[in-house]
Amino acid sequence: MDNPLTGMEPPTESIAPWWPLVGVAISMLVAAVSAMWAAWMQFRQWRNAREEKVIDKEKEQAIQQEQRKQAVEIEELKLSFDQRQKLLETLQAQLKEQLEEGRLMRKELADARAELVKRDAEYAARDAASRAEVQSRDKMVAELQTTIVTLNLRINHLEKEMKQMEQSQNLHLRQAHATGVTTP
Repeated sequence: MDNPLTGMEPPTESIAPWWPLVGVAISMLVAAVSAMWAAWMQFRQWRNAREEKVIDKEKEQAIQQEQRKQAVEIEELKLSFDQRQKLLETLQAQLKEQLEEGRLMRKELADARAELVKRDAEYAARDAASRAEVQSRDKMVAELQTTIVTLNLRINHLEKEMKQMEQSQNLHLRQAHATGVTTP
């Protein structure tokens, strides 16, 4: 059995001088693809890092803006608290003045009443005929007593308002202390 292919050269021998070039071309292709892949990966890493830097910068700016906003709000709260404190002190001073005036007026009215009672007693003992005058003075004393009662009610009302204002001030101070706002 003769083999008709025996005298022929193998097909790989005709392309034998090209194998090294094909190998080099394949290895260069693999190297180029690897280099492109590495460059693409490096580009993605660079882009991700840049995006992270931008995001971090935006976050930092947002934090700084929020801190500035909070600092402004705190300053506004401090100013508002100082104004309220001054107003409260002014109101307390006015209330104390009114209470003192009320006490002085009450004392004057009590002295006047005592004086009128004393005079009425003297006039009643001296002159029985002037009872009409004594009655008019009693009426005046009654009006003064009504005035004293009215003033006492007003003073009591003012004292209650002062207590409420002190409680309100204490509440505001506790709230300010709880929120961390302090007066300078």
